[in-house]
Formats: sequence, structure tokens, C-alpha cells
Amino acid sequence: MAISRLKTIILSLIVLFLAAGTVHASEADLAIPDLHAGHFDVFGARISAWWLLFCGAMVICGTLGISLYLRTQIHKLPAHKSMLDVAEVIFQTCKTYLIQQGKFLLMLFVLIAIAISYYLLGFGHDDKHELTYRTIQELKSKKVDDKEVDPDVLTRMAALLPIREKVKQAATESKSKAEADKKVDELNIEAVKNPKIDDDKKLAKADFLKAIEKTLTPEQWSKYKGTIEEVATPTLMAPVMQVVFVLLFSVVGIAVK
Repeated sequence: MAISRLKTIILSLIVLFLAAGTVHASEADLAIPDLHAGHFDVFGARISAWWLLFCGAMVICGTLGISLYLRTQIHKLPAHKSMLDVAEVIFQTCKTYLIQQGKFLLMLFVLIAIAISYYLLGFGHDDKHELTYRTIQELKSKKVDDKEVDPDVLTRMAALLPIREKVKQAATESKSKAEADKKVDELNIEAVKNPKIDDDKKLAKADFLKAIEKTLTPEQWSKYKGTIEEVATPTLMAPVMQVVFVLLFSVVGIAVK
């Protein structure tokens, strides 16, 4: 039993090293989710993720407005000269500290901006697509005409999965550990025998969708084409816009700190 487990681990590591050289995915390839698609039930009302974030932003703006209003009211209150002198000392001390801290944060922000711009613009999105087990799982959760995606569609599409994704599928969907180990061993052996087995799995968008279409029946493709395109080939934000948004959130994060 121990030898069998060791064999599985060794073969898995071999597959990992063989596949590592051909995988170019990164955080830059992450798709920005559609905030209008997700919904939450809040106090009996159904609200989209976009409106939830928008309402949260309005709450933050409201509290900021209240704080500024209270500041103006306190500023108008009378105070003894000795208290004003102490307040001035505290103010000047804090002002000096904030200026120095601001210079440091500004240099840090510039450094972050250079690093992020180099990363996202230099190592941006790969135009080629590859079917993943995560895509299969997302399709399982989708509904078309108030019905779940036909399991036969998912089974047919699974044939396009690269070896490393088939390993994930086997480990997740097998009914027992012994069955999972057996399937993983078979996949690992297949990958070792043919290291270039997945070289043709990464395709341009049009070719990728054509490959999926070939695995399905005309009726299945006609019914699920829109859902498959939405999940398997999502529209990604342009690298320049990714840089802008990341820097914007960086500014907000620095301001909050």
C-alpha cells in the first residue's frame, strides 16, 4: 500500500515538472467577474453584487460626510487660549509626521506602480485558451432555460481537458480513494509516455470554440453555445485598465491606512 502511494506521488511530481514549462497562466489572466450576475438575499430582497458594493460605497461616503460636518461644528466651538496653544503644538507635530509619512508612501506607491505596470503590461493576458476542470465545474452550476447543463455536454467537453486537469477531475469525482489513485496512476503513466500530449490543447479563441463544438452534437452546441463562450472564454479587462484599477485600489488602501 505504501509503495503504491509513493508511486502515485512520484508520477504526479513527474507530470507536474513536465507540465510546468508549458503553463503560462498568471494573475494577469484572471477574468473580472460580472458583478451584475451574482445576487444576494438581503432582508428578503434580492440584490445584485454591483448594487451591494455601490450601497456600501454610499455608506462610506455618508460616514465621511458626517465626519466632515462634525469637524466643522467642533471647529466653531470656543476654546481657552492655553488649550488652543496645546492643540497647535499637537497639530504641528502631527503635520510634520504626516508629511514625512506621505513622502514615504508616495515613494512606495511609485515603486508599486512600476512593478505592477511591468508585470501586467509585460506579462499580460495570453490570447490562447485551454479547457480547465474549473470551467467544467462552473458550467455545472450554470442554468439554461431554468435547467442545469446536460451532463452529457460536460462529459463530452471533458475529453479536451489536459492531463493535469484530468488528474484534478479524477481526484475530485472518484467515488473512492482507490478508484482515484488508479485513475491518477493511469493518467500519470500516459503523461510520462507522451510528454507532448497536451501541446495542442492550448488554442486561439476561435479554434478553441471550434474544438468544443466538434465534441458536441449540433443541438447541444446550439443550446449551450452562449453559456460555454461566457464561461470558457470570458472577456478579460485590458492590461492598461488592470493597471489603472490596481493603482486606484492602491491609493484607496494607502488612504485608509
